[in-house]
Amino acid sequence: MTHLYDLARRMHADAEADRVFLTTERDAAGAPTFRIVPGTPSPTAHARALYDRVFGDARSSGAAARP
Repeated sequence: MTHLYDLARRMHADAEADRVFLTTERDAAGAPTFRIVPGTPSPTAHARALYDRVFGDARSSGAAARP
């Protein structure tokens, strides 16, 4: 969870404010499409999926697991 999630959630809940939040789009199976779309704040970061797409899936390449 990002340390800014609570702040973003409160800002999103403020109905009087004119703010747009962006999130990663997901397909029907829940996999990321790597497109950014308007949405609500998410408590989950998807950095690992982006890293795996750019640099390859470290978990399947025999590399040491990261915490």
